[in-house]
Amino acid sequence: MGQKSGIRAVFLHGTPGRAPDVPHPLAEIDRLLDGPVRAHELLTVGMAVAAPQHSTSDVAVADLRAADERDLVPSTHQSGGQLAAAWEAVRSAGLFGPRTNIVPGAGLSDEWVDRLVSVGVSFTSTPEKNLAMAIARRSPDDCSTSVRHHHWAAGRWRKRDHSLVDTDLEEVKSELLESGERLVRKLNAIAR
Repeated sequence: MGQKSGIRAVFLHGTPGRAPDVPHPLAEIDRLLDGPVRAHELLTVGMAVAAPQHSTSDVAVADLRAADERDLVPSTHQSGGQLAAAWEAVRSAGLFGPRTNIVPGAGLSDEWVDRLVSVGVSFTSTPEKNLAMAIARRSPDDCSTSVRHHHWAAGRWRKRDHSLVDTDLEEVKSELLESGERLVRKLNAIAR
């Protein structure tokens, strides 16, 4: 059905839970690329790498270099906190570029965002997921951490046809505040 409908997809191969000094399993990436997906015009394969937030500098550089050598999108996560040394190692190696995707980029300084944007890095924003995670961390119980209780929030940001390019940041802040208030109301209703 996908080919007939023209629906495009991106598959990011990832292996969560790896030790920081264990590189991405390239044999599996190469196996995928040697199959029918390499020539599939509607499917893009990429690597969901642990680097640079959750990898050593050597592994981060190796993983992003492997993605670059294979012409793949490396998608990585920065979810807050102080940047690991691997960020600077990857930047120094010149491995951030137009194929690099960062989710969501929390904790990046303005200077880092400017550096990354200047070389064409893309960002994937996950505002409601981040709000839900922050609230779940504040009061961890089955009620507030269960995904089944958050189905009402999923996708609302995307469904409103928002774009973070050429958007008034005050409008974005207002929309995020509205999303957060809606999330808190729902969590309070569930807790009662």
